[in-house]
Amino acid sequence: MATKRVAHKITLTANAVLLGGVRSLSGPGHSRDIIDVTDLDADITVPWPSPVLELGECTFTLFWDREDTAGHVALELLLTDPLAAGSDPRTKIKTFIITFPFGLVPKQTFSGWIKDAGALSFEVKGEVTRDLTVQVTSIPVDSA
Repeated sequence: MATKRVAHKITLTANAVLLGGVRSLSGPGHSRDIIDVTDLDADITVPWPSPVLELGECTFTLFWDREDTAGHVALELLLTDPLAAGSDPRTKIKTFIITFPFGLVPKQTFSGWIKDAGALSFEVKGEVTRDLTVQVTSIPVDSA
């Protein structure tokens, strides 16, 4: 039977910088497209899995801190400032690590680039948050 866990003390690191104020996190996913190999005389469709894996996204919400220049602002600049990471688009690809305080595989490492930095969210009697989306560019690797 699966063990139920509480999402407590899970951390996210971006390019060796521990991101503070992570409110929520959805880890990277991946999927496989369908190739339709149905013959014209077939009575049913015949779907085959594509040999190419589609890498997904990792989304997270931060309690936004405009003064966190090493973490929050650096992530924003990877999206908005074309010179922040150099002129080569590959320099925008960073290493992300999700660390879990439980289980046999406490780390998941993947690379990706900032695809979206959502609008800042302000609420009465609430916090200032921002949703960010990372386009994953490598298959996540679990490690101890």
